Amino acid sequence: MSNKHTSNAQKRQVREGARKVLSIILSLAMVLQTSPVAYARMDDGSAVPEETPVVTDTVEETNPVEEEVPTEEPVADEQAPADQGETAGDSTTTPEPQPTDVVTTTEPAPVEEVVTVVEEVVQQEEPQQAAKVNVSVYAENATIVVGGQTFANAQGSVSVPEDQELSFTVTPADGYELKEKSVVLSVAGQQSNLGIEGQYTITTDQLKAGVAIAAFGEKIPTKTEYVYEDANMRVVAKLDDPRAIPDDAILFVNGVFENSRYYNYDAYMDALNNSVEGENVYDSENTLLYDVAFLYMNEAGETIELQPEQGAVTVSFEFKRGQLSNGIDAGSATNVEVTHLPLVDGAKANTTYESTGIGAGDVVVEPMGTNVQGDNAVEVKTDTFSVFAFSYTVDFTYDGFTFSMAGESEILLSEIFAQLGIN
Repeated sequence: MSNKHTSNAQKRQVREGARKVLSIILSLAMVLQTSPVAYARMDDGSAVPEETPVVTDTVEETNPVEEEVPTEEPVADEQAPADQGETAGDSTTTPEPQPTDVVTTTEPAPVEEVVTVVEEVVQQEEPQQAAKVNVSVYAENATIVVGGQTFANAQGSVSVPEDQELSFTVTPADGYELKEKSVVLSVAGQQSNLGIEGQYTITTDQLKAGVAIAAFGEKIPTKTEYVYEDANMRVVAKLDDPRAIPDDAILFVNGVFENSRYYNYDAYMDALNNSVEGENVYDSENTLLYDVAFLYMNEAGETIELQPEQGAVTVSFEFKRGQLSNGIDAGSATNVEVTHLPLVDGAKANTTYESTGIGAGDVVVEPMGTNVQGDNAVEVKTDTFSVFAFSYTVDFTYDGFTFSMAGESEILLSEIFAQLGIN
């Protein structure tokens, strides 16, 4: 009897162990099936599974093998009392759980395919970056703003897309200004001046050809008075506007004589005589010629003449040796007429004194009003500079005609009437 009870207890232990093993296997399968899957985010917001643990497609339960033990038919009169054997509850067989035959999962796409799809989507959505070009920049006494960078009195370069127009601005430094040749654009080595607008645009074709930008601020002039003086005369030029002439220009005054190495004395005297009725009215006895100019050395090292860019200039002449009162016998500057003799366009060389190949037809005769400052001092106002003539003549005017004669000279009245057409 004791052996039978021991055998039944062993069977129960085997069954309980089998159930526990099966439960553990099923729990493990469920954990694997429902485990979190890592995701990679694509640009469009959808999820693509990354490498996922593979769960075995089919898990089959294997019933535990029970060792067969020979049993004996119980005998009624051999049942043990309740306190010595199994209770009624213990003798009841617990139904064994029915195992799930198959556990399935959805196998994710291979990692290589997922990466390929992501790369293709990124390539489709990201625009192609345009090629870039370098633009050289040089700023002297100026500031250039281009391509998001600022070059203040500096040099360097900026990288910009070649398929977009490029705008840039130029501002002069304090005390400086932009002039017509201040901003220079070089395209494929060819330079051009951009003027003084301050804001400029470079086309895509220019960018592709190669571009360099340069800006040169020019000092704002502040000087209003220029003086020339030697032993014979003193000349003072006063500007209405200091911007008319650079501060570093010089006032140049030079006499023009018959034996001058430069100039063409005869061309100026012939032009004066051709402008009036009468013969040889102007000569060396009654006329003095003086060249007055602003000289300036340009970037090429050449000496050139400058004309006032704006405003008028008041010029006063003081003759220290009595050249007006005694030299041409005018007695006083009140008897002196002043004539401006500029050259026509195209006839002038770099300077007036170098213009030796001119003729009378290249000279313009412009009589000027004067302001007498004394016996040998006179003042005029002009906006251009060239040769000025100081003459002592006597003029007769009748019915629109003018007859001039040298001061202190003699002529018959009948000759004057004949010249004027008076009977």
